[in-house]
Parts: sequence; structure tokens; C-alpha cells
Amino acid sequence: MKHKWDNIVIKCRYLKKLNLENKVLLNKKIYLNQRFLELFDFHKNEVIYDSHGELTK
Repeated sequence: MKHKWDNIVIKCRYLKKLNLENKVLLNKKIYLNQRFLELFDFHKNEVIYDSHGELTK
């Protein structure tokens, strides 16, 4: 029985470590995407629909 619990604890620690690494990678990716978009002005333009359903800026 103790052996099973040891395996569960080991797997939980491993998953926690992977989760933390994934969070770090995701934050870096979001930061890089934001920095990339800030290089261009086109993302600052608002795109809306007019009364006829046409896209306007």
C-alpha cells in the first residue's frame, strides 16, 4: 500500500513541476507576442462594423 502512495506522490510532484514549467513558457510566449505586436501600428486600429454591416476602421 505504501508503495502505491509513494508512486502517487512522485507523480504529483512531477506534474506540479511540469505545470510550473508550462506556466513560465506560456508567460514568455505571451510577452513575446505582445512585444511583437507593439512593433506595428496596425493592431492599434479599431475595426468596427458600420450600419450596413461593412467593416470600417
